[in-house]
Amino acid sequence: MTYKTLSEIRSEVKKALDLEEESFIPDAEILLYINEAIDIAESEIHKIHEDYFLAESTVSLVNGTSEYALPTNIYANKIRSVIYSNGSEVYEVNRISKLNSFIEVQQVRSFGSSERYQYMLKNDSANDGVEMILLPASRETSTNLKIWYLRNSNRLSIDADKCDIPEFYHFVTQYTKVRCYEKEGHPQHTSAVGVLSQLRDQMVQTLTGMVPDDKDQIPLDLTHYQEHS
Repeated sequence: MTYKTLSEIRSEVKKALDLEEESFIPDAEILLYINEAIDIAESEIHKIHEDYFLAESTVSLVNGTSEYALPTNIYANKIRSVIYSNGSEVYEVNRISKLNSFIEVQQVRSFGSSERYQYMLKNDSANDGVEMILLPASRETSTNLKIWYLRNSNRLSIDADKCDIPEFYHFVTQYTKVRCYEKEGHPQHTSAVGVLSQLRDQMVQTLTGMVPDDKDQIPLDLTHYQEHS
């Protein structure tokens, strides 16, 4: 599977549209269109087959510390699972349920220092965004905690950056071409939009076929990402 770089994508678009010697659409604008296309593809992927972007990260626990930053590339704070593993002790760290959550947090903080870990999320702008609050505070300094989560697709900024949705690379390039045609007022804009629509439909069909166990319905209830208990 080939992962195209920003340089390769931009060169392909400029060559196809005969823009290699023109400055009407600068490289910075083409980059904007490419990332717009990635945004759209990412949205389709997360609606139909979220595990396409499944990732894991290790949390570096610090004794006595309760607040931990989420992975920088997490998508919409979507945590699939938090796992604690220390030798023979392995368990899923449950998210504290919304019902009576605040009293439960206080009880754990006051009396639950020896209980299994639980967690909740807190969005505090003073701490630069959403954090995972581990309850009780860590009893150790270790790397025994892992987060399984849904990540963002890569956004491209420098020439060597790679597009990490290779199955839908053609959608990204076609979308970029359409946006360039739109700016130019090009007569092929309408036909290019038709091709883009076909590629988008193909992307949705491909994603639907990738869903495990032949479950090809878009899930409407995503609360299982919020409640593990």
